Amino acid sequence: MDTQIAVRAACALVVRADGMVLVIHDFRRGTGLPGGGIEVGESPLECALRELKEETGLDAIHAHPLPLLDDISDTGTRVHTFVVAEWRGDVRSSFEGDVYWAHPSELIGARAAYPEYNLKVLKTYRRTHKLRNAHMIRES
Repeated sequence: MDTQIAVRAACALVVRADGMVLVIHDFRRGTGLPGGGIEVGESPLECALRELKEETGLDAIHAHPLPLLDDISDTGTRVHTFVVAEWRGDVRSSFEGDVYWAHPSELIGARAAYPEYNLKVLKTYRRTHKLRNAHMIRES
């Protein structure tokens, strides 16, 4: 059994005090977290912070890894997820898609890009950070 996943990516989970999360809606894939592929020589954290800046305009001041037991996305990609606890800048959309604050349930809804992975992320965040609006996240 081959346990090595060749493709790796990183994403940023940015959560406001009111429980809303920062999402990007890519018209080809759907709604998801800011993130993308890890470039050669780049750490997962560096990737998540670069993608956050490129896709949303935000600079992370403080970020830490989200401790997922299963970090494989719906497409089989190994994804490193980082919680961005502090940031600076103004949210802006980019050529990657529309960027906006949304209820966490939007990450697992009909327009979600990777609903199964996003659900794992939200459940883990809720357990470790007491996500507001968690009652809206289904327990499946």
